[in-house]
Amino acid sequence: MTLEMNFKGLLPLLLLPAGAHADDQESLRKIEAAIEQARRRANVPGASLAIVKDDKVIFAKGFGYRDVQRKLPATPHTLYCIGSSTKAFTGLLVALGVQDGKLSYTDSPRRFIPEFRLKDPETSEKIQVIDLLTHRSGLPRTDLAWYSGKFTRSDVIQMLPEFEPTAKLGQKWQYQNVMFMLAGEIAAKAQGMSYDDLLKQRLFRPLGMSSSQSTYAEWKAASETAQGYGPAGKATSQNPLPYRQIDTAGPAGSINSNVLDMAQWVRMQLNKGTLDGREIAKPETMEETWKPRMEMVPGSGAGYGFGWMLRKWNETPLVEHGGNIDGFNAEVAFLPEKKVGFVMLTNVSASPLTNQAIDIVFNELVGRPAPKLDAQAPDSVKTYVEAADADMGSYDLAIAKSTVSFAKDNGKVVFEQSGVKIPMKLTGDKTYEPAVANAPKFKVTFRPSEKDPKATEVLLEQSGMKFTLPKLPPYEAPISGAELLAKVVEAQGGPDAIRKQRHMVAHFTGRMVSDGVTIRGREYALDGNKRAQFGVFFALNRRFGWIHTFTDGKTAYDGVSFAKATPKAGPDLYTDLNSADIELDLNPSKAYKSLKVIKEEKVNGEDAYVLEKTPHRGSKVLESISKSTFLVLKRQAGSGMTTYEDYRVVEGLKLPFKQTSDTLESGKTIVTIDSVSFTDPIPGWVFRWTPPKEQAAD
Repeated sequence: MTLEMNFKGLLPLLLLPAGAHADDQESLRKIEAAIEQARRRANVPGASLAIVKDDKVIFAKGFGYRDVQRKLPATPHTLYCIGSSTKAFTGLLVALGVQDGKLSYTDSPRRFIPEFRLKDPETSEKIQVIDLLTHRSGLPRTDLAWYSGKFTRSDVIQMLPEFEPTAKLGQKWQYQNVMFMLAGEIAAKAQGMSYDDLLKQRLFRPLGMSSSQSTYAEWKAASETAQGYGPAGKATSQNPLPYRQIDTAGPAGSINSNVLDMAQWVRMQLNKGTLDGREIAKPETMEETWKPRMEMVPGSGAGYGFGWMLRKWNETPLVEHGGNIDGFNAEVAFLPEKKVGFVMLTNVSASPLTNQAIDIVFNELVGRPAPKLDAQAPDSVKTYVEAADADMGSYDLAIAKSTVSFAKDNGKVVFEQSGVKIPMKLTGDKTYEPAVANAPKFKVTFRPSEKDPKATEVLLEQSGMKFTLPKLPPYEAPISGAELLAKVVEAQGGPDAIRKQRHMVAHFTGRMVSDGVTIRGREYALDGNKRAQFGVFFALNRRFGWIHTFTDGKTAYDGVSFAKATPKAGPDLYTDLNSADIELDLNPSKAYKSLKVIKEEKVNGEDAYVLEKTPHRGSKVLESISKSTFLVLKRQAGSGMTTYEDYRVVEGLKLPFKQTSDTLESGKTIVTIDSVSFTDPIPGWVFRWTPPKEQAAD
């Protein structure tokens, strides 16, 4: 063992005497062990954690490697991208501008950005600075332009009138990075300097955050930076990702920092604007940033402030915000009433570790909830009531436009959504939590419906939010799943026509409505189980990148020119393989474990059966099928949903010439087919990653 490794191993012990009370030391040892166990279980290459309690940094340590290939350990000094944890810094900079009298929350963005315009005239006229900070502009995510790295902030502002809203101003909470970018620009213009200079002058320097930075150039010049990996999975350490240059979206997510610097940020938050006797912001200014301005999900009880998510942890107010960008995942969280908080930074995309840290840290330093005791037997733990067989069935998760179901397997309750099954364990009266490691953290309780006590509903609790799921009534289908699928095959032209897709080229034009981006490209089908798409992005009348997706019958890739492509795995892989295989519907007895007509609904005003297709591998698929034409009107696989219109016959095959995908985050993408050929040549490169330079150049 080298001297360096010995020294780094002693680091948390060297820090403890300066800040931790003796009573905390055992808790910190438990936290350290639990974090390391969770890190290994989640396959996170490297992480750093700092904990603040009673205005002292009582713990700071690195776990694993900041660079796996070079075997460089993570330390408290390691720099990571903190992603959207940047938003709280921007929110405070705006609040400081208000404190200084340089701007007002009720100002129109046009006071500082005269060229600011939105597509909806009413929103464009009425929107205020406070709306930019609280994700209530009416716009969904419009990230493609800044994420590509091909546009400046001025370009993105010019594109604003092209962004299609999905709600009216203040009607709906929708996470929005571009609006936060604008809020940062407004804060900077109000103070007469750049955003990066304002960040340094008003926050980094007063807080002593000497290692923190906010630009790509500074990151490249820094010495102890983490290599990003992702996403978390079996091959994480073999999947290094290039650093994402996001200077354009800076105020929404470009800060790079380490846990020692970020601990000072947490200290200042817990002290309501003061650090080591120096006032950074007035207490009332800090409190403004923590006020819930918009409920994130109706009925959830979780609100959003100025770059902070506001909810309760075990009935104690929690202020927190995560961050996620290519190869990095962050979490900043604190309990103001308890004077305790932490920051965790990791070098992997989309890891569960940062959320798990909330319970790990606070359970030890604040305390776990006391177990419920039986009133008739106060000295014993209550024996919990199990869910009845009648409670099993399907429930409507309206917020996700999805359903979840519960069934018993050998007496144990199993939760299922989109084909993913999770065994559950009983933790309270008719209350269950996941019984397996690495599952999402949530809790469900079966209870009588508040609207109809004779009916059953499920209370779903996740991340401090609560949702009520009504039970769906049993449905008696007038037609079997196999009979309905046979009619679908005939409606498309029959088996021979469907098999024409063994060689097909379709030219298409797409419009990413919310992003204001046009796509022109081609879709290819070959050999009955291979599909590929190659399209070029256009915005502001210029080409700025391409998208390339394919499955070759064994593997599947999704990629764009400005991001590293990674192969799909697990249910996502099999779902793509299934969608490309034209033989599945032609041989349903071999392809599917079950085919069930589960309900009826209307799609674009047309009556439809909903067919649940459960393949032997991959996620369930729900297809809404017209009761009159037996053509597919809508398809849902996993979280993706697409509607189909404008069916036309091409050489006996009936195809939808208009397809619309719609997501909660990104809004609509509308694709129209321009032409279809069954004889055009298909280049071999479309089924390989990456396309040749002459095709991929942008």
